[in-house]
Amino acid sequence: MKLRILTRYLFLFAIPLSISCNTNHEGETASNGNITPKKDSLIFTNLYHELQDMEMLNDPRLTKDIFSSGQQSHKLSKDLEYSIGFNKLFQDIPSFQGIQKITIGVQSFSKQKIKDAVLVVSIDNAKEQKNIFWEGKPLVFDPINNWNKNNFNYEINPEFIAPGNSISVYVWNKTKEEFYIDDLVIDIFGNTKIANDVLVSNSNFLFDFETTEGIVGPENIKATTAHSGKQAIDMSDGKEYGPSIVKVIKEIATEPFKKVSASVWVYPTQEKPNLVLTASSINEQNGEAIFWEGKSTENSVFPINTWTKLNASFNVPVERLTSDNKIQINIWNKGKTGVIVDDLEIVYGTPNERKGLPSSLELNAQYEKGFTPIKNTPPFEFYFLNKKISSNSLAEYSSKDNIVSGNFIASSKTDELVCIKNKTARIYSLNTNKKEFEKIAESSANESSLFEPSNVYFSGDYNSDGKQDLLCINTTNGNWQTLNYLNNKWQIGITGKNSLKEHWYQQQAFISSGKTFTDKDALTLSNGKSLLSLQLINEEWQEKMINIPASAQTVFHANDVYYTGSIAGSKQTLLLNKDWRFDLKLISTENNDPTIRYMIDFKGYESDHNPKYYEFTKLVSGNFYSENNLSLLVFSSNCADSKFDGIMCSSIENNKQFPNKIELYTFEK
Repeated sequence: MKLRILTRYLFLFAIPLSISCNTNHEGETASNGNITPKKDSLIFTNLYHELQDMEMLNDPRLTKDIFSSGQQSHKLSKDLEYSIGFNKLFQDIPSFQGIQKITIGVQSFSKQKIKDAVLVVSIDNAKEQKNIFWEGKPLVFDPINNWNKNNFNYEINPEFIAPGNSISVYVWNKTKEEFYIDDLVIDIFGNTKIANDVLVSNSNFLFDFETTEGIVGPENIKATTAHSGKQAIDMSDGKEYGPSIVKVIKEIATEPFKKVSASVWVYPTQEKPNLVLTASSINEQNGEAIFWEGKSTENSVFPINTWTKLNASFNVPVERLTSDNKIQINIWNKGKTGVIVDDLEIVYGTPNERKGLPSSLELNAQYEKGFTPIKNTPPFEFYFLNKKISSNSLAEYSSKDNIVSGNFIASSKTDELVCIKNKTARIYSLNTNKKEFEKIAESSANESSLFEPSNVYFSGDYNSDGKQDLLCINTTNGNWQTLNYLNNKWQIGITGKNSLKEHWYQQQAFISSGKTFTDKDALTLSNGKSLLSLQLINEEWQEKMINIPASAQTVFHANDVYYTGSIAGSKQTLLLNKDWRFDLKLISTENNDPTIRYMIDFKGYESDHNPKYYEFTKLVSGNFYSENNLSLLVFSSNCADSKFDGIMCSSIENNKQFPNKIELYTFEK
């Protein structure tokens, strides 16, 4: 086995060694030893990507009658000449000065032959209000009664690119016939540039094989069925080895990297292809392999005469490499079946992968068949929180302040806010007519000792007496007491006989309060496999371990925060995790069987100020509008601490691009 592997490496690297003795033109020898390096066929970074699968749009032009993916598609007819499309100012695209190419994919379906429908790319000069570029390419509707893949490639002349110009993509139904489109994919490629149009050294490369420059072993690149453009790697006659991309590490990075990611589009012309995308490196001093890793199509579905994407991620043994070593990406037709390959994209040195299980759906690929959801496995349906108000009356508070909600006033059926700052507790109630939180009570001077800055606070009906309590925990010693709002003032309810353990009040812990998975309000901590619940029993807090069913352990993670309340009259639980990004889900806990029902996102916010993109976001859940409709009060801000850990922040920064906001969102599917 060792001999076979070594022979494989020697074959792969024999090509670059032989090429170094020749010029760029076959049959011509070099007159001296100085060889001009070849340029890459395309040194393109993907500057912008957008997938419009028609699922998140609320538009009367969409239909559920037929779809390529999801549950909706876009219907064009005699009454609709132009489709939903894409429009963007160049200045809103990162590094737009370097744009060179746009690729577009779209699915099309018709029940009859369509005479004239085209995919249009248009560029307009907004200042002069005139069109400066227009190109349309015909959509494919053959065979009829079937979804057809369309892939288009448009070169963008630099003279059309200016900050105020806009680029549009849409379908023109010239003869106003009936057909459907779905899964519109926009990718804009180009060079990343800085001042004076100097290219930035980057590690993202796309090879579309329209030229063979910079490619080792280009013999199989020819005009054939292509994913984009006119050329691809044609191994339809069963050739075993395709071309290679060889890079010296110091040419693409300042030091060795830990990972290489690559993807390529594969078009099998025979059944059961076994094409392998490989990454490797050898020690050129002794010819020994440093590493070799491959990703094969063998155990995946790659249907015949269909373009399907192969994705690979390779771990690189960084400790065994130097900046002078070469990394080689190779196309190996191990099964020697007929296959065509195109559009190889390589990223040297990717960010860390997200913690948790990967998605079982390749979001960049287009599928002929619908996707069958798997319980607690992404992708999930979305549920939107709709912004109702921006609260100015709470402007003195921020994400780092103690703010809790609950039904503290017996005469009220909705929840109030208790905002604690500078030894003062103020109670606010939502005035739905004025669309603002109004202060209805404030603690007196003799109550200030109850609201020390070192305390933390939670709310809940911990003693099951039907009234909301304010739980106050001293973070220096774990002593605690409950507070009740009676006769227009705060009164001590229960004073703890036993101090709480540190994990219930340390400020780094993610602690939730409410009826999460118990029959009464409790504090809850999660480690991903079990829940630790703190319940008040006979005026003493007792810990209880709640095991999470094995089938639901992918739902929970350590550091999750839970929010419970009534949505549409039934109890629901929200689960927030910020280990990697803002990840908010709605879960059902019926029959003690936790199930992820929806991903939660926001809408109705101003500009691009989505709360989930802020550095420091605090959520306060409560039934502020009605007792049957849960809302989220969202404090969005950015932390000014130089070493912000994502949990604790001592000072808040008001960023002009992302100004601090306090907004109330309600559920709206």
